[in-house]
Amino acid sequence: MSDRLPMADMQYPTCGACGGDTYHDGDSLRCDDCRLAFDSNSLEAEYADEEDATCGAACANFWHDDNMIRPGWGYDCGTCILPAGHISDHFTGCNAKEITT
Repeated sequence: MSDRLPMADMQYPTCGACGGDTYHDGDSLRCDDCRLAFDSNSLEAEYADEEDATCGAACANFWHDDNMIRPGWGYDCGTCILPAGHISDHFTGCNAKEITT
């Protein structure tokens, strides 16, 4: 019976920035949408092309403004740290903060 059952399919990890599929290029796991390469063992990210500049786009999420989601709270928003030319959404590393004024 087991010779008729299907084998499992190996799946690669998803991109830590966009959640999209990665593929192994022989050296590392890559996400072409984010233009990132992930170490096959540690899964640490680096730019797929080390000569790429950083995108640097500011967070444009309306809901990250102060008091938008919850009174007294907002977000510390950064700029996009992905390589310039990425086609995925921006990755700005925004973190919730309590407003103390």
